[in-house]
Amino acid sequence: MFELFKKGYENFCLEAVRSFVKVEPISGRAIKGRELPERDYFKLRDRELKRLGLLGKEVDGRVLLQCIPKYAVRWTDLSPLLEHGRLHLTDLYLVEGWAAISPSELWELYSEFVAVRTEEYLEEIHEKLSQVRPPPLFVEVGARISQLVPKEKEWRPAVKRGRLRVEFFPPCVKKALGGCPAGVRNFAVSFLLTSFLSYARISPSGKPDPKIRDFVEDLSILTEEVIPMIYGAAERCHPPLFSDQPHEKANIWHHLGFGLTEHPRLEDSGKSKWYRTPNCQKIKLQAPLLCEPDEHCSQIKNPLTYYYRRLAEEKHAVQGGDTGGEENLL
Repeated sequence: MFELFKKGYENFCLEAVRSFVKVEPISGRAIKGRELPERDYFKLRDRELKRLGLLGKEVDGRVLLQCIPKYAVRWTDLSPLLEHGRLHLTDLYLVEGWAAISPSELWELYSEFVAVRTEEYLEEIHEKLSQVRPPPLFVEVGARISQLVPKEKEWRPAVKRGRLRVEFFPPCVKKALGGCPAGVRNFAVSFLLTSFLSYARISPSGKPDPKIRDFVEDLSILTEEVIPMIYGAAERCHPPLFSDQPHEKANIWHHLGFGLTEHPRLEDSGKSKWYRTPNCQKIKLQAPLLCEPDEHCSQIKNPLTYYYRRLAEEKHAVQGGDTGGEENLL
């Protein structure tokens, strides 16, 4: 897209971008009648040159033009990128709700939009497929094919349900429990911790569409063990998550499968999807701040696999000890 733009196909390229966001040209240095200070105008240019690794170097005039603010984009149109952590509001220079964007930044935003839409589409397809039972013939064919495919190295050992063992949590979960800044706190608390802690504590079987009510007799495991840990992490965020987003309490229960509520009942389980723990790749993309691999992360693709493997290793080390120890709770 950027190459087409440089060759003179600006209008064609802008039409593609406008399928995601509303783009308006900057008239001179004015956005919505307000002129950008000259100092800020050139600071934005230099910031983009720095991002491209060109600041302080001899740059072709045509390249320089790609780094000068030329377009204005409504910041609200960028919300999908903000939600996925691919862009931060503090990175934008806003005037009357419009962000000043250079051509090179515009194409970068476009590529991020394509990536987000693709990721959302694949997740949607995965969710739909996980809820559909394939025809028996497909199951039989799949079983035969699986016999010919090498087994995955990643595995999930059978573990007993038991008290959560914090010392065996992966680094990303430990960081999330310690509290996160505004840019990643929603993902860390409402998505990562909520799914990881609930699955790790309840240890459901591999049903395609699990519901918590199928594995527990009451909500005490959640209300007395899992939820206090999640709420504690939310309070340790800076700023505390619920201080300016109290609705996230209901969102946590929504991710646990009880619908959007703060007062769930066991029979409500299944009103929404019980979200699975995001894999390591998703964490790296949406919350790279959390991803600091340790020596146990090798060949691990999901935080739950890390936890189950550490439990199994400890059980083996103590020759059959109970992996559901009750120590080291938060």
